[in-house]
Amino acid sequence: IKKIQNSNLPLIHLCPIFYNKDLDKIIIDRSDESITEDIANHFEEFCKKNDIPISKILILHSNVILEREYSYPFDYFFMECKRLLNTCPDYGIVNYNDKKEKIYSCLNHSENNHRTIIFEGLKERKLWKHGFVSYIDRGVYLPRNIEERRTEDSGWRWGTLIPEVVSKTYFNVVTETHCEVGWKETDFDDLFITEKTCKALITQPFIIVGNYGTLKYLKSLGFETYPELFDESYDLMDNPVDLDKKTRIEGNRLNFILDEVERLCNMNKNELEKIYKSVLWKVEHNRKVMLDFQDDEFASKYISN
Repeated sequence: IKKIQNSNLPLIHLCPIFYNKDLDKIIIDRSDESITEDIANHFEEFCKKNDIPISKILILHSNVILEREYSYPFDYFFMECKRLLNTCPDYGIVNYNDKKEKIYSCLNHSENNHRTIIFEGLKERKLWKHGFVSYIDRGVYLPRNIEERRTEDSGWRWGTLIPEVVSKTYFNVVTETHCEVGWKETDFDDLFITEKTCKALITQPFIIVGNYGTLKYLKSLGFETYPELFDESYDLMDNPVDLDKKTRIEGNRLNFILDEVERLCNMNKNELEKIYKSVLWKVEHNRKVMLDFQDDEFASKYISN
């Protein structure tokens, strides 16, 4: 355990690591993080060099497509969202009849390539005026009167849901934690769905800047998405973006998403309003699916908190 704790493996120093006698394994609890293929390879190399039997390791994490003998992926954030809704039933409830001030919201904190591409793309296309856009690491904040009224009683992950932003926009451009951006970010080549998507699911229509197959996975869990508003074929586009080329590429997932946002920003407002109202039932459906979400019984026994 000390060898692992003192290693330079990604985020290990932040994870609870403990021995479980019943399983006879060292459990590494990275439930709220993703173990990607790249990280898994580094971990295996580390264990081999330090004579740590991989058969005695169990890693809890949230990359649902990683298959390794010591890997146990599960939907941690859906379980956490379910607990929050049961504790705070009014969380995320807004007045959908409020007059819309903007078309969309796109809220960002930590800087990375895919968020910067979307952020700059919205700016270049002159779409900022149509949205509530923030990017904290770039020094771009929401208007102060809105930022000061954000909820803070639900923890740092969930407290950033701002009801006023939801009620005054038609949809959310969710920039997830991971999105594979060409070959330069192999560490993001996973399927990692966090509270960012969960907050959108239970509040309003959304388009997701995330991993390949995110929408497909959400639908497999029983959630509704919004093909009435968006061309959701972007979800299964293999090439998110080519960082080495400045020209737009046909079939490029991130540019396709920007195209969809631009299309809706230019749509007749009466038509947009009509479609928006016709799909709001899906928000209530998704809240119910979240409330009824089946906890992972095995993981629940061993996650540290």
